[in-house]
Amino acid sequence: GLDKTLAYISYLNYSDRTVDRIVSGMDEFEPYRGVIIRNVDVRIIEPFGVSIDRPETDHYTKFQKFANKIQFKTKEWVVRNELLFKHGDRVNPILFADTEKNLWEQSAFKDLKIFIVPVEGSDDNLVDVIVIVQQRWSWSITTGAQFNKAVVGIEFQNLLGLPMEVAQKVSFNYRKDNPY
Repeated sequence: GLDKTLAYISYLNYSDRTVDRIVSGMDEFEPYRGVIIRNVDVRIIEPFGVSIDRPETDHYTKFQKFANKIQFKTKEWVVRNELLFKHGDRVNPILFADTEKNLWEQSAFKDLKIFIVPVEGSDDNLVDVIVIVQQRWSWSITTGAQFNKAVVGIEFQNLLGLPMEVAQKVSFNYRKDNPY
């Protein structure tokens, strides 16, 4: 039983990087201070079967394909609204670090990374910024137990690709006169 359960969980491939990804901080962006941002590209990747380190794959399991299809995909403008920089600005490491921190604090993404790529042939005066976010799966089941009731429900995060959350819960009371 345990071997089958572990094998099934391994097919899900849903590791949450918030526990081990270190926020880059200013030091990573410091070498580019003052350089002009030519383009800002926002990429949103699926929650299952890929990672920021390997954003494309063709080896999805059946569950991963299904789960990615029923996922509410985050709208690009939702991420762009959180950016503290835009094309034409100069790189300010404080703003880049704060943007990364703000995106993490939303708890809407399971992983994210901001890359600065120098533009070839521009004499180090231009960079492209790539913001990659990996969505968190938007469906979840919530449960809980308290001294007087048990609670079960369903929660939808990132509903319709917008930064909102809807939850519906039912509690089963430990009383005969009012069971739910």
